[in-house]
Amino acid sequence: MSEPAPPVSEFAPLPCASTETSAIKAEKPDGGSSGDAPPLSKNAQKKAKKAELMKARKLERRMREREARKDKKRKRAERIAAGEELSDHEQARKRAKAAAAGPKKPFDARVLIDLGFDDKMSDKEVGSLISQLSYSYSTNRRSRTPFTSILFTSLNGRTKARMDDMNDAGYRRWAATEWWQGEFNDLWVENGQPADPVAIAPQQDAAEVQDAQDPDAAPMSTRARAPKASVVYLTADSSDVLEELKEGETYIIGGICDHNRYKNLCLDKANHYESSHA
Repeated sequence: MSEPAPPVSEFAPLPCASTETSAIKAEKPDGGSSGDAPPLSKNAQKKAKKAELMKARKLERRMREREARKDKKRKRAERIAAGEELSDHEQARKRAKAAAAGPKKPFDARVLIDLGFDDKMSDKEVGSLISQLSYSYSTNRRSRTPFTSILFTSLNGRTKARMDDMNDAGYRRWAATEWWQGEFNDLWVENGQPADPVAIAPQQDAAEVQDAQDPDAAPMSTRARAPKASVVYLTADSSDVLEELKEGETYIIGGICDHNRYKNLCLDKANHYESSHA
């Protein structure tokens, strides 16, 4: 008789599928494993790619902005070292000094800049003139005794075109200024109605004047007017001498950059309109 088979141990391992068989069963029909997310659609893939691109561009932009801030800070430090700009401490001292000086005291007279020489300047000279107009306005604005208003006349041609293109015609918002396309003699025209001005900016800047004028005084006219006798055209070609500035008068300055090419230009214009000159 044959010998009986030995008993199976209770600790013997149970038969199992091979590794290859298990891997086959774990796979999905589409080739992905049971633990992976479903594949993205083409639209979702485009969105994900766009999001990654935007993220990369944002990082690049931040790096550029950081470098620009560093460069700006470095250049400002160089200007301060060269004495071309005030440091924060010096600016604070300047503001404190201005506050200690008290409110501004406007000088009750008008400056008129005659821009009626556009055709006598080169393009470069027109650019220089515009820079001087901005400088004149800002200087008067910062003055402790500013002229109460500045009137610009004969604004036409290239000068007007360039100023309209600058800062969205920001000159129209300059405080206490008027801009006319007509000549300065409209100040005293009596017969007929003169043309409307190009722009009239507010005649008062409360933050600047700080109650320096009488609050009960009548408001200024919406358009400048002046007696002919109170208007003085300032020109180096005049033989008359101006000893002092007087309140209530209008002083005309010829708005031209010509490097002294034209002789008696402003004097001839003053005589043409029978205006006083000095």
